[in-house]
Amino acid sequence: MQTVYRAITSYVAENNKLPDNLDTLQFEDYDKPSQSALKKITYNKSNDSAYELCATFKTNTDVENTNTDEESSGGNTIQAKYTTI
Repeated sequence: MQTVYRAITSYVAENNKLPDNLDTLQFEDYDKPSQSALKKITYNKSNDSAYELCATFKTNTDVENTNTDEESSGGNTIQAKYTTI
């Protein structure tokens, strides 16, 4: 999800606007998320200067949840939501 966030930030710096969808983003080869990972991320463009990235991740139940953003966990699922203005 951080990779997508960085790609959005780069897109805004180059184009002075938010992307319409995640398909328009470019990733470095070494940092490119898989298509299955991208499908798990929801991008909601609220307006011309605000967006949300949302995803649900499955983790090992032994992993401690250290995400500091809005989240809720149940069993071995972590839901993360990032909102940027």
